[in-house]
Amino acid sequence: MRKAAKSVWIPILFFVCVTTLPSSGDGGRSPSTESASAKKRPYDLKETLRRSFDAYERLREYECMHYRRHRLNDEMTKMQKCLFKFRRPFSVRFKVLESRKSGIDVLYVKGKNDGKIRVRPSGLASLITVNLDPKSERAMQGELYPITKIGIGNILDMARGLVRKLAEAGELEWSSGDSETRGLKTRRFEVRGPVDGRGKYFCYRAVVHIDPKTALPVHVLVYDWDNRLREEYLYLDLDTSPGFKDEVFSFEHF
Repeated sequence: MRKAAKSVWIPILFFVCVTTLPSSGDGGRSPSTESASAKKRPYDLKETLRRSFDAYERLREYECMHYRRHRLNDEMTKMQKCLFKFRRPFSVRFKVLESRKSGIDVLYVKGKNDGKIRVRPSGLASLITVNLDPKSERAMQGELYPITKIGIGNILDMARGLVRKLAEAGELEWSSGDSETRGLKTRRFEVRGPVDGRGKYFCYRAVVHIDPKTALPVHVLVYDWDNRLREEYLYLDLDTSPGFKDEVFSFEHF
């Protein structure tokens, strides 16, 4: 998803509304310029956007291993590993598997439980559950974003508006190419804003790895205005049809 979470979780800056993307057919370019651009952008951003949004819209639910870390008090936190489960319209359940919070189980269902998350601590304390406001100080301890602002859908929705702003200002720079993350072959997109854009845009630079098989993001890196890593997220072993039972997102069975 510590530094206050004033911005919505929008690390995938390369996503932009397809109607605002610069045309790839600029009649003013010379052949040599077009050739250099093609080498720098072997994968089309507009088409990748369309496929990513289409792929997500087809999802009813998904499950993955979610890894995340972020800069807090000017230091990067240790990587946290979670078993992450999601169902539309917005139900989230995750269990922390590796980090100082290991064993914690969290459930949130939009419109249920008075809008609160339910937390089951680890160890002996797991016998008791706690209900918390998602944006409360206790719930946000060590976190960058509330549970209501995480997940692939939030990434895509919020990024669209932000990157549209870059494109409309004529300040959107991007590149693409083949890459790999955690042994998975990906298509790597990098977006860079203007060096004097501090305070105007969400971040200076973002790198996003797309799985060509699912058309969905699997690795996201966000850099601050000093070009330091600020946020990192991975969505690995993504199962787009897990077939969850209703009990998974039921407070009565939590």
